[in-house]
Amino acid sequence: MTLIDQSLHSVLVSDAGVSAIVAARVYPLELPQEPTLPAIVYFKISSSRLTHHGTTSKYCEANYQISCVAATVLGAKLLAAAVVSAVHGYSGTVDSLRIFVCEVISESDLLQTAIEEYAVAIDVSLKHLEA
Repeated sequence: MTLIDQSLHSVLVSDAGVSAIVAARVYPLELPQEPTLPAIVYFKISSSRLTHHGTTSKYCEANYQISCVAATVLGAKLLAAAVVSAVHGYSGTVDSLRIFVCEVISESDLLQTAIEEYAVAIDVSLKHLEA
């Protein structure tokens, strides 16, 4: 797990609204087998580093998908609202990493009827300084 991954994890679990719903059930990449719901899964979609006048920069942009998974549609929507409230507009230093701003790019509903789980996928962009 990279420092920005750890920082996103910390932002999610330290938010009172999010932790009231999922406690510490925030996972990188995938849910565990037979998970307790609701829960959050996040993974990096992409990242880019900027150059400035031909030199490298420590300024980065990382894009993540945060999936809010629950046993009901309402549960997934309520968790997604808490996540959006926690991350959209967030800025600060987390785990020694400076996050300039986190922005929600998009939200979409997901339905996994075979396993009776509902989810809302939230795509976010984190602009930060690489450690």
